[in-house]
Amino acid sequence: MRLQSNATAAFLALSLGGLLPLGCGGGNATTDGGTTIAMPDLAPRPPDLAPPPPPPYPTVGIGTQIGDIVYDIEIEGYQLTPQQSDSSMLPYGSIKLDQYFQNPMCKCILLSVSAEWCTPCQIEQTSLPDYVRSHPSLCVMNVLVEGKQETNPPTYATMKDVSDWTQAFSQDYPVGLPGANMRRHLPETNPPALPTNVVIDPKTMTILDVNSGVNSSDPNSDFDMVMQTCGAM
Repeated sequence: MRLQSNATAAFLALSLGGLLPLGCGGGNATTDGGTTIAMPDLAPRPPDLAPPPPPPYPTVGIGTQIGDIVYDIEIEGYQLTPQQSDSSMLPYGSIKLDQYFQNPMCKCILLSVSAEWCTPCQIEQTSLPDYVRSHPSLCVMNVLVEGKQETNPPTYATMKDVSDWTQAFSQDYPVGLPGANMRRHLPETNPPALPTNVVIDPKTMTILDVNSGVNSSDPNSDFDMVMQTCGAM
């Protein structure tokens, strides 16, 4: 009778095993005769959703000339995006160029240096947002270095200037002032002129070209040249 009882208990345990909620980690069941029955863990394993850590930014060969690795430029401003291009809806804070390093969305980086008083800079920023929307693999950071008046020595741009600049042109890429000690790390032409456009390879952060000015009759041709310099067209 004892053997029959053990067999019956084992059968019931096996039968109930199909009814028990095993998605809570599984486990084992034991019959009254001491027989251990392995209970399969049927709970689905969630995928690993943690993004991989970003690669470390290069530390060798950094400079401001063509062929150098560009400094990891940091600006104080607005992280504008295609989803939110209204700076009044965003916090004002620190933004770094390294967000584009080996970013799979970026085939080319344009570091655009502007002044609020500069008419060619205004022409460039009038056209560049639309170009970026149609060429999303061009990743842009716009650095506003001077304010509304051209002065000597220059009058540096302020937080209000950045706000006014972004409201005027509705960029959907980061815009801000150069951060502490960053101004001297910005590549420039010789002699310096604005806008200054620095073309960067996102795979290595190498400076591919530094030029200034804008084709006022066809700014998009300048942006096409940027993409071609990166081999992205």
